Amino acid sequence: MDTVYAWPPDHTFWTGTFPDHTTGRTTPFLFKGIIPATAAGPDDVLAGFEAIRRAHNAGTDIKAHARVYVGEDRRDDLLPAALTAPSWNGGVDAFVPWMQDLAGAERFSLVINNLETVSPALAAGLGTFLKTLIGGWGLPLGGAEQVAFAGNYAGTAFGIHEGYEDAFLVHLGPNAKNFYCWPAEQYEKLTGGKQPTYGDYSALLEEAEHFLLEPGDALFLPRRVFHVGTQDTFSVSVAMPLYTYPYAQLLQSRIIPDVLAELAGDGPDDPLNEPSAMADTAAGPGAVADRLAGVGRELLSVAADRVRGAARQHAEQRWATLLSNGGWELVEGDLARQEAADAFDPERVTQGAEITLIAPYQVTTLSGDDDAHQVLLRGHQPGVALDGAGLDRDTVTALNDGAAIILPDSPELLAAVRALGATGGLLLTPRPANTEDTEKMIPDNSLIQAYLKANPETQSAVNGTLLGKFTSGDALVTAHLAPMIDWAYGKIAEKVGAADLNARQARMYIEELSVFARYNAQFLKAAATSVEGFCPELAHELRRNHLEEGGERGRVPAHYVLYTNALLSDLGLLVNGHVPARETETLVNLHQWMVGSHMPSLIAGAYYATEAVAIAETEILRDITNRYGELTGQGSGSELKALHYYYELHLDEGHEAAQVDGMSVEAAHIEGLARFIKEGELFHVELPQAMDGWLTITEGMTHWWAQLAHRAWEMN
Repeated sequence: MDTVYAWPPDHTFWTGTFPDHTTGRTTPFLFKGIIPATAAGPDDVLAGFEAIRRAHNAGTDIKAHARVYVGEDRRDDLLPAALTAPSWNGGVDAFVPWMQDLAGAERFSLVINNLETVSPALAAGLGTFLKTLIGGWGLPLGGAEQVAFAGNYAGTAFGIHEGYEDAFLVHLGPNAKNFYCWPAEQYEKLTGGKQPTYGDYSALLEEAEHFLLEPGDALFLPRRVFHVGTQDTFSVSVAMPLYTYPYAQLLQSRIIPDVLAELAGDGPDDPLNEPSAMADTAAGPGAVADRLAGVGRELLSVAADRVRGAARQHAEQRWATLLSNGGWELVEGDLARQEAADAFDPERVTQGAEITLIAPYQVTTLSGDDDAHQVLLRGHQPGVALDGAGLDRDTVTALNDGAAIILPDSPELLAAVRALGATGGLLLTPRPANTEDTEKMIPDNSLIQAYLKANPETQSAVNGTLLGKFTSGDALVTAHLAPMIDWAYGKIAEKVGAADLNARQARMYIEELSVFARYNAQFLKAAATSVEGFCPELAHELRRNHLEEGGERGRVPAHYVLYTNALLSDLGLLVNGHVPARETETLVNLHQWMVGSHMPSLIAGAYYATEAVAIAETEILRDITNRYGELTGQGSGSELKALHYYYELHLDEGHEAAQVDGMSVEAAHIEGLARFIKEGELFHVELPQAMDGWLTITEGMTHWWAQLAHRAWEMN
């Protein structure tokens, strides 16, 4: 959906646009299309529910919980079946009939609390929104929560009800939802009170402010506004209440009890612990009351003097804890945190390993009594101090900025990283100890395996697809494979570090990357021939790509010719005839074996993998050639005219070579082949075979980059 809002929202949005549209944050307003599909989608919510089911069946006690409603009736009797029944194995299209069958009803509602603790994707995606909210509006002292509402219910199960916190309702679709709001004064006037309204409230809807929520919209709901949602078809929304606890509640529940506990005396020799005297019966209870009141006044007087210090300590602890947890409320039983901590292997924290923060979590610090600064991550304090010998401020800043840190030979830092990993806030990419292991494709150095380990919902989808149990190609591509590619190639770009390459390293990359372009057109032609008897539509798509890559008379020349000529004219680099390195030869062989497969579905999945990485690879290659041009004094960007044309041809949706409206050449290749996985049932593509082909090529491509990065490192 087109939107006028930047992603993520900037500071100006929160300090200007947001209060302007909401009458100083006091009235509802619908921000159309502000949440991109890459940040949150309905399949992410279903993956969170699948995680709850997984924890239930494993006997794991977690905070997140689900409730099932039919109409306005809460049906706890249906929950056991919803948690233990065989999975729906697919996306929304499979989930709806699965849930209808379990509920024994056409319409249903599923509500999930603390979704952020079972959906790493939503914790990160909506965490981006929350982070900018905190920076531009402020920090809710109780943190934020995610509450999902999924169903095709005629009306919210809670009826028309009052919201007690400021909140955003993020609509994920796939279908629209109607939403109605009443200011508290109007609702009380219409109904005579503040009680929820159930049943037939159609007359009230006519008096409400109406909003049509579509995928990507976010509705601001200020506190004390009455509201209800209605819909005719299935959709998913996620509410993000912002918990701003009253100061008096914080004082009563945490600060004052702590102060009084400190004043209660320390041991039997403390005067405050002196036993009470035998009460004089002649004086009666009044004397006892007077003595208690006197001691009470004395204690409260001292307590009043100490409240400031205790409040400061509490505020600093709460502040550092919430920010380190990405702004989400800290709860016990955070399944995603525990799984991330379990996936972190401290024995693999060695020199050369790589660490990054798991989004949206941050490293924060808290001052101690001895002026030492203790580190927090994901709401937990692992006993690591900020100091120059181990974890220093520069490292913390780099991690919080999203950088990948390659660990040096520092026992102090390695020990700190091992402790931080136990919080569940770090992602570790082990580095093999020797070149022999680096050159092998093993789980320990596989980016794909690292992603699967950190994202158990994707691991479950991949395993389920291979076993024939996960059957939604659309959910597989959208919720799992595409995000995996984005993550892996983000890591690859960091490993390559184009901006820091020397000329020799940059030239090596350019030469090796030219080799696959030399053969890709003939691979596409061979793949089309292999599948034409099975799926003519897939063969047509592969041939269309072949003509674009290999050159079509009267149109653009072969891409390999364009690229190699551009290197020669702009940079003076001759790559024609370059004899590939061993890792590049392996990648070429993997494709050669793949295109001749007797399994068309495997080819469909494998060539989708090849094209799915194309935009990311082209962008990395562009950065490398720009770096080489800068180092050799020949310029970069548009100064390299032929190379600039080549990159625009691939990446610019408005380029003359683009044949699909609204898409660049590479984007059209990706979507064109993804279609055969997404609509696998229509084209009779066997998803298990497609998954096997995808893994074969994706593992090969990502490992190839890792080996090239290692080769570049050895050239330093």
